[in-house]
Amino acid sequence: MSGFLITVLIIATVTAAAGAAAFLLAASQVKRNARRSQEIAPGTASAAPLEWVGAHTDEAKLHRRLAAAMSGLRAATDDDSLVAANVDVVAREALKIEQQIVAASHLAPRSKGPAIEELARAVDQIEDVSAQLIQRSTELSSGDVQEQLTQLSERLDLLDAARAELDGDIGETQTGNS
Repeated sequence: MSGFLITVLIIATVTAAAGAAAFLLAASQVKRNARRSQEIAPGTASAAPLEWVGAHTDEAKLHRRLAAAMSGLRAATDDDSLVAANVDVVAREALKIEQQIVAASHLAPRSKGPAIEELARAVDQIEDVSAQLIQRSTELSSGDVQEQLTQLSERLDLLDAARAELDGDIGETQTGNS
């Protein structure tokens, strides 16, 4: 009977340890995902406190709007080299705004309100610019624009060939007149 109790205790201990390890692993994954959702630029750790992920403060909401705008912009323009440089500029501005939001969160209540209002306008601008870049990326990837770009490229190639031919004719004429 005592062997049976020892076996049950060992099984219970191993099960509890495995459960605790699974819990810690899941908690770590949740924290990592929360941190990643806060990132304004991929691979750049957010300056915002982790508590802002679910907080209802004005600064936390602003930060979530900023992160969502940048995440949407990156997702919509991920493989668009035509707007990539603009996305990088917007990301740098968004990172500056993030720093300002974090700094404003530490201000005294009477100073915080006006600062947050000003930063809300900056976040509005980031959202607007992001939407415009997404729209531009969509327009550039549409078939009509791609077809027009292909036709333009073909015309430029023909002009280059004609110019090269003219340059060749002019060179022959000049050497024949000498």
